[in-house]
Amino acid sequence: MRCIGVAALGALLCVSVPAEAELLVKISKSQQRLSVVIDGTEAYRWPVSTGRRGHETPTGIFHPERMERHWYSHEYSLTPMPWAVFFHRGYAMHGTMEAYNLGHAASHGCVRLRPDKASILFSLVRQEGLDNTKVVVMSGPLPAPPGAKPMADAERKRAETQVAQHFAMALPDDDEPQHFSAKTHADAEARHDGEPPTVKHKSGHVSGEGVQYRASAGSDEARILREREAWLRSLDRKYGIVR
Repeated sequence: MRCIGVAALGALLCVSVPAEAELLVKISKSQQRLSVVIDGTEAYRWPVSTGRRGHETPTGIFHPERMERHWYSHEYSLTPMPWAVFFHRGYAMHGTMEAYNLGHAASHGCVRLRPDKASILFSLVRQEGLDNTKVVVMSGPLPAPPGAKPMADAERKRAETQVAQHFAMALPDDDEPQHFSAKTHADAEARHDGEPPTVKHKSGHVSGEGVQYRASAGSDEARILREREAWLRSLDRKYGIVR
């Protein structure tokens, strides 16, 4: 009798504590962002388009129901829906050709991604399986990763591009390449001599007001970035993702 009671208690505990999904997809309608969490660590964060007013994407916790590599909407003029992962009735996460709308609510309820991002997500779901994948659609913002920025946020990439463009505008128009750190050191020496640095723009205008840039990241930040890149590459090898 005692053994039966212990066995029953163990079975009850197993039923009451559901196993965590290995692949977690979080979607924020307020931020228009999708986060991919693998084994508890955020691997990607991408801009999306959820449903616009009158066609809102349903909120809640779902498990993918089916996957379609090539799909066309029967309700909306056979609109292409490549790399579709259906998570609730006819609602799916899929690729879109309307990338200019990403970051804004623009769909009829589905969650749109760039096709290359949708293919990555499709591969991850196929690898982990429908039962081991959980999709959470929320109205509020995504939680910030503890102690770090998102690892693959498009905003970070865009900011890096803008900084590089600023450096390019500040460099002289000659055929000899210059390192950003050399440019920064030269400006620092000019300020040390008491003369304001001059910056020659591509337009030919010379400005006496120098703009100070930080040429290199700290050693800790560089190390963290290298570790993240190595981790992402290991994920690509594990799931057979080709970029």
